[in-house]
Amino acid sequence: MDDLVGRYVCGVQPRYKAQPEHVRHIGPTAQDFHQAFGKYIYGDGDQEDQTRISSADADGVMMASIQTLSQQVARQEQLLEKQNGLLQAAARREVALQARLSQIEAALGLHVA
Repeated sequence: MDDLVGRYVCGVQPRYKAQPEHVRHIGPTAQDFHQAFGKYIYGDGDQEDQTRISSADADGVMMASIQTLSQQVARQEQLLEKQNGLLQAAARREVALQARLSQIEAALGLHVA
């Protein structure tokens, strides 16, 4: 499912032949959509039309993408929480080691600034 988001990301702003040159759209062309996700049926169900994207298919892909992104965010949050715990533990060890070093230096009569 993680691959789904990568297939849906589209940096292209397609222009349709029937529209003026300056008109751009967000998202994939129907042909790019069909290439990324397989062949979908549009209309009466008897023939394929690769020049259209059915709203049900687009909605399904977007919902699956949102679910995938949500799962990825949850995994990243868990990883960050774990790394934050490790960082805090390392900081506590450093404070303890600094305290021990200060005690050793004091015992040896060293005065390090």
